[in-house]
Amino acid sequence: MDLRTSANDKQLSAGALTTTAALLNQIPTHFTAGMAYGIGVYLVMNLIVLPLSAAGRPASVPVAVLNGVLIHMFGVGVPSCLAARAAYGSRS
Repeated sequence: MDLRTSANDKQLSAGALTTTAALLNQIPTHFTAGMAYGIGVYLVMNLIVLPLSAAGRPASVPVAVLNGVLIHMFGVGVPSCLAARAAYGSRS
């Protein structure tokens, strides 16, 4: 089983994020949109992708869940929204 992300999946995710950043093109909103995006990524990965993979369902220890959510919010969501906002801003 190939667990790598395809280029189409990355383009779809980047497109959705760029569209979200375009709709929410205000300074305070990109931060909250990034946190919401990070929570969404965490939920999709832990509720859909990981259970279907060979890795199986992750442990649901409260500290590990909180750590995972915070990492996805601030390490994935916010930087992704900032990058999408910067890319969108350079086009206009």
